[in-house]
Amino acid sequence: MEHDQKAVVASYKNAIKNGASPLGVPRRAGIKTAFSVMCEELGLARTTARRMLLAGLGANPVPLSEDHNKFHAEWTPDDCIKELQRIANIDTNKVITRNYFRVHSDISESTWSRFFGSFAEFKRQAGVTLSRHAHRLEKQIAKHASADRMRVLNEEKRDWEGNYSRPSSLRFQTVLVGADFHDKECDPFYRRMFLEAAKRAQPEQIVLNGDLFDLPEFSKFAQDPRSFNLLERIKWVHAFLHDLRTAAPDAELTLIEGNHECIQEDTEVLTTKGWVAAKYITQNHCVAQIDLEDNSISYAQPLAIATKESNLVSLQGNMHDELVSDNHHIVLDGKRAPVKDLIGTSISQNRFLYAADSKSKGVEISDNWIRILTWVVADATLVITSETKKRIQWKLSRQDKIDNLEALLQSEGIHYTKRKANFSTHNVLQPWYICIYGTKAREICGMLNDIKTYPQKWLKFNKNQVQIFIDTLHQTDGRVHFNHTILSTSKKEESEFLLRLFFNTGVPAKVTVKTQRKGAFKEGSTIYCLEIYEKGVYNRNYVSIKEAGRGNVIAIQMPHQTLVTRRNGKTVVTGNCRLLKHLAEATPALMVVLSDLHGFTVSKLLGLEQFEMNYIARSDLAAWSEKDIAKELRKNYMMLYDKSLLFGHYPDMRNMGIPGASGHHHKHIVWSAYSPTYGPYEWHQTGCGHVREASYCAGEKWGNGFLLVHCDTHRKRSQFEYIDLSHEMCMMGGKFYQRLPEEIIHDQ
Repeated sequence: MEHDQKAVVASYKNAIKNGASPLGVPRRAGIKTAFSVMCEELGLARTTARRMLLAGLGANPVPLSEDHNKFHAEWTPDDCIKELQRIANIDTNKVITRNYFRVHSDISESTWSRFFGSFAEFKRQAGVTLSRHAHRLEKQIAKHASADRMRVLNEEKRDWEGNYSRPSSLRFQTVLVGADFHDKECDPFYRRMFLEAAKRAQPEQIVLNGDLFDLPEFSKFAQDPRSFNLLERIKWVHAFLHDLRTAAPDAELTLIEGNHECIQEDTEVLTTKGWVAAKYITQNHCVAQIDLEDNSISYAQPLAIATKESNLVSLQGNMHDELVSDNHHIVLDGKRAPVKDLIGTSISQNRFLYAADSKSKGVEISDNWIRILTWVVADATLVITSETKKRIQWKLSRQDKIDNLEALLQSEGIHYTKRKANFSTHNVLQPWYICIYGTKAREICGMLNDIKTYPQKWLKFNKNQVQIFIDTLHQTDGRVHFNHTILSTSKKEESEFLLRLFFNTGVPAKVTVKTQRKGAFKEGSTIYCLEIYEKGVYNRNYVSIKEAGRGNVIAIQMPHQTLVTRRNGKTVVTGNCRLLKHLAEATPALMVVLSDLHGFTVSKLLGLEQFEMNYIARSDLAAWSEKDIAKELRKNYMMLYDKSLLFGHYPDMRNMGIPGASGHHHKHIVWSAYSPTYGPYEWHQTGCGHVREASYCAGEKWGNGFLLVHCDTHRKRSQFEYIDLSHEMCMMGGKFYQRLPEEIIHDQ
């Protein structure tokens, strides 16, 4: 039967009027597509009908999923740019997204995409957003402007260290050393005894060995600092320093900078460019972070990066692999917790965070097209001989897979062929061919950019879309094992993409690398086996936390104080670093707050001028590279009496072979050693001033205490007198002291 194009188009449009589904629209249950109705009515073969219909609609250049009425073949690039500028000028305060332009403009996507490719490039060409060069220039200016502020602060810091020196000629001198006061979190008994020691001993030197302030407010991108008790913390410190200076008016008072938390250098960190080893992370990377308020994922440039050697802690479990410094903070029960207080324990893995909570609205694609493209990438072969000659082919054997694929293609009205393989001796395992040719094959190849990989935009799937994707994997290459899915691939890039996809969409997953011995893949090849826990991780599996020697660690400080890391294919959300560099990089809003607080500068905030206090913070805040920062961090220590004593915030200072003390870990530990210069000597890691009842960790394991160090400056010999304040009483200078009723802390 002969039919012309007009008759074909008329039949197709009439079918739509009668309730059939048009091309490019997912078919509803029990409703035929308009294309199928037209073929039946006119008695045409599907291939012939499709060719005549597309010709009649004038829709050859337009994908079937588009509104062909909006396609303008005659438009030039300038016409497209004018249309985008017109939409942008309607409301200059409106951010023009791809979807907004699609809905409100007079052209289809194919009209402009054939000239510009991506919508981002389209906006750049139209001048709606900055060009690539202008954007790079803007970022470089911002980076160096930030460094300029740090360099100014470096100049100011040079005067802080020795501006209030008070040398003494006495042979025997006393040093009072305390650490980790944490401002208003300080134990009141500790505060009273520290002041009593200063009053009774009248030391020549008083060393505040790090963390005088707690300052959680000074996170650069945290909430408005005025929502915290910032003023209360400053007042506490200044009142303490006033009382300390009153108790020992002639002592030289020194504050030493501290605090880092770090991950092992071979740990991989998630960035916008994929997984990058921590040691290669720079401040130009956009690194993934999790907001623990809602578990949403975002990307930002690191605020600071540093390298150092540290004691290591290993966290190992079925889904867990972390190797971090012993002063690192992990994410447990949705909060940051110090790992040092968890050493020697085993914790259920469901208390950790292995995936973000997807807030995405999803990708603009129908459910069936997710299924079709998944079938193509997972199981098909793209055969491309030229720009116009393309086909999609599957070689299958299992009847259930054949039935599922055929049903899917038929539901979308996609014509295909099915036949037995020509060379049966070479296709014993997969004897059936299913092929798609022509326009639809070209369209599918175009959606995949002629490469058999999942589209990058799928990283923005919503929860429903990722579940459809996982369900389709069950029908293709995946297999269900208990309550999770196992999927194997020989492509490392594909495994990394899928790991990111599942993390972004709230599905815990891990990758195990194996060597193929037998099966579908070539013997001896490397296989990446994904385990996808779409129903959540097992409750019965535990994470073991143990000490793991020493090693180099990388400190990466992020605005939300979290990182997304991976070791041995296991992804986990962990804590990140805090550094006094926050003060150097303070935002204008924070500087306004400091001005509101009676015109404080950073030096006034620390009380350096008012209480005549030295401040040791020699690290160059303008250092950019990891190597430079690592060198700078080792400068924050204090040497007394011609190298007779050494004080620094970090315990690894003891490796310098000089008597002295550190803090940071909130536990009292003593190391004994011998030197021909110092004779038998000690290094003390002091307890803290922070109350032992801490809301965020097992503070009851901490110890409270400080040191009185008596030094013979001529012979370089020293005696250490540790004052233990962990209980309701203490002995100091031959006298007993007890906690007052108002100083008693519950469960101390």
